Parts: sequence; C-alpha cells; structure tokens
Amino acid sequence: MAVKERMRKLLGMQEFSVFLVLIVIYILVGVIQPRWFNWNVFNTILLFMPYVLLLALGEMAIIINRNVDMSIGAIMGFCAVTAGMILRANPGFNLLLLCLVSAAVGGALGLINGFAVNKLNLPSVIVTMGTGYIFRGVFYIMCNGEQIDNTSIPRYITKLSAFNASVVGVPYLILFVFAVAVAVAVILMKTKLGRNIYFCGDNPTAAGLRGINTKRISIICFVFAGICSGLAALAYISRIGYVNPTAVGTGIEFTVIAAVVIGGTSMSGGTGSVLGTIFGVFLLGELDTAITIVGLSGHWQKAIYGLIIVVAVIADKQFRTRMHKTLEEKR
Repeated sequence: MAVKERMRKLLGMQEFSVFLVLIVIYILVGVIQPRWFNWNVFNTILLFMPYVLLLALGEMAIIINRNVDMSIGAIMGFCAVTAGMILRANPGFNLLLLCLVSAAVGGALGLINGFAVNKLNLPSVIVTMGTGYIFRGVFYIMCNGEQIDNTSIPRYITKLSAFNASVVGVPYLILFVFAVAVAVAVILMKTKLGRNIYFCGDNPTAAGLRGINTKRISIICFVFAGICSGLAALAYISRIGYVNPTAVGTGIEFTVIAAVVIGGTSMSGGTGSVLGTIFGVFLLGELDTAITIVGLSGHWQKAIYGLIIVVAVIADKQFRTRMHKTLEEKR
C-alpha cells in the first residue's frame, strides 16, 4: 500500500511528468531521425541551457512571488554590452571581477524594476515591459549600435563553454550554472527568505498579516532576477562569442517563461521548484534542437513555445480548481 501511495505521489509531481515527456520526445525524435542519437546533438542541447537556465531561475523566483518580469532579456543585453565593452578595452580583465560587475549591474537594474513595480503599484508585466525598452535603448546608445566582435572577446571567456576544456567532459560554464541552481534550491527550500517568497506568492494578504514585508520580498526577487540576468550575459558571451546589440536577449523572455511554467511554477504564484525549472529548460532545448534535426521551419519553435505556455496555464488552473475542491470536501 505504501509503495502504491508513493507511486501515486510521484506520478502526480509536475517534475516527474516533465521528465517523462523529455524521455518520450527523445525516443520519438530518434525514431524519426536516427542521427538524433548522437553525443554532439546532446552537447548542443546542453549548451542551450546555461544562459537560459540562469534567466529562468530569476524569472522563477519572480513568478513564485506572483509577478512577471518582461525585462530580463533587456537586462541581459545591457550587462552583455557592458561586459563586452569592458573586455574590448581591457582584454585581460579579471574573470571573477567581470562576474561581479555584470551581476552588480544586473542587480541594480532589477532594483529599479522592484521599486517601480512596488512603488507605482502597477502590474509587473506592464512596468517591466516599459523598463525593458528603456534598458534596451540605453545600452544601444552606449555602444552606438555597434557589434562587439569575437576579436574583442578573450579566449578565456569562450573557453568556458568548450567541451575540450572541461571537467570529465562537462564545460566549466555548465558546472557553474548547476552550482548556482543548487544554491538557489537551498535558499528557496531551507531558508526563511525562501519560505517567505513562497508564502507571499501563495497568499500575500496572509503574509502581510503575519508581519512579512511583502514589498521588500518582491524587490528582493527582482534584484535576484537582475543578478541572474547579469550572470546570464556572461554565459551568453561565452556561448555565442560576440555581442550584437540588436539581437542579444530579444524575445528570450517568452522562452524563459515557457520553461518556468513547464517546470511546474504556477503563474498564480506560490508554487515552483528549481528541479522543475531545470527540466523545463532542458525540454525546450530538446525541442529546439529536434526542430532543427527533423528539418522543420524555425517558426514552429515560436508556435510550440506559445502553445506550451497556454496549455501550462490552463493545466495549472485546473489543478488549482481540483485542489480547492478536495480541500472543501475534507472540511
């Protein structure tokens, strides 16, 4: 009986459901296109993850807290241009210091978002869309719209995402990103701050009555998302090898939100996990690569991402309705 109960709980977990979908898609694509079962293809999926996962971790915290940040792509672009300009002027710039600078710039922009949302008391979607356009305009002016070419990016940056310079075949960049993910999971699950983020997202009124400063928690989430975007900027530079101010971060928000909601983070707030987000990002990387391997048009990617978001939101609503009914029946 205990085994059946455990199996029922496991099958009911969003993370496990996403994992099963990952396996099914992997097998199906391999049947359609045999060259899918290739280590190089798996490497391509892995290299999709670093900067998308960093952005997704920040967005996850914000959505758990019942907000949405539509400026994360612009913040990543701002930090990428800033880091690129620093590297162009100082090719030997210290990597750790560069990480700190990029994270600080991202955190500062996140702080602007946090104050704007909580002081103006306007929907976070609207506010961050506005600030996103502002950030994008500013960094475009900073670099005069000029691309920072790969000749300006030092080898030690691009080497971070190389499989031939790695630990047991895993690039340093991927190891770093997963270390960040573990740290975020510990903060969310094991600290008072993490519990407060969930509580404020699940029931902000009750959280306020318990003496929790809900606006302060919200601002912290926006700052955290900004820091993640700053780190994602360096991951992006390492992976792509140059910075195109017109393209960097453009439209990435929808990919990130799709990954987060697929992983089980509720758009209604209060629910979400790092493991689910990792699976969500990996699933999108798998789909992205599969579309290319099978030979479908890139436009299918956008259609699939949009469909995923709609289906995930509907499924979340139905789940919450069923959960509410179950609680009512128990009373």
